[in-house]
Amino acid sequence: MVNGHPIDTELDTGAAVSVIGCRTFAMTLATLDLQDTDAQLATYTGEPMAIKGTTHDGTAPYSSRYVGSMVADVHRTLKYGGIFMYPANKKSPKGKLRLLYECNPMAFIMEQAGGKATTGTQPILDVKPEYIHQRVPLIMGSPDDVEEYLSFVKKHQASA
Repeated sequence: MVNGHPIDTELDTGAAVSVIGCRTFAMTLATLDLQDTDAQLATYTGEPMAIKGTTHDGTAPYSSRYVGSMVADVHRTLKYGGIFMYPANKKSPKGKLRLLYECNPMAFIMEQAGGKATTGTQPILDVKPEYIHQRVPLIMGSPDDVEEYLSFVKKHQASA
C-alpha cells in the first residue's frame, strides 16, 4: 500500500506474460471531440458500439473512458483490456504523443503484456525516429481490438 492505496500491478518482461486477454468493454479515447478526428476513427468508435452493443460475454456495454494521463489510461487498458487511442487529427496531423519518450516505452510494456501498439500504419516499435521530439499517432491495446481498428482504417481507405 502507498498512501493508503493498494498497489496490485506486476510487470514481467518474460514472453510468457499475458496481461491482455480476451476482448473487454474498456475503450480508452484520448480525445472525446470526434469532430476533429479522422472519419475512420469516428467510424470505428461508432460501429462497435452499434454492432456489438455489449462485451463478448454480454454482461456490460462498450464504453469510453478518459483519465487525461496516458500512463493512467494505458494502465487501465492493461488491467481491464480494450484499446487506447490517441490518433492524428486535423490539428495534429502527425499525432500528438512523442515517439521516443511517450509512445515507445508504453508500446514496449503493452507488447510484453501480449498487446499490440501501432501508428495505424506500422507497429510503434518499428518506427525509425527522425528527430528527438517526433510525434506519432498511437493506438494500443488488446490484439483483437487493435486489429479491429486497423480493419476499419483499411476499410475506410478503400472506400475513400
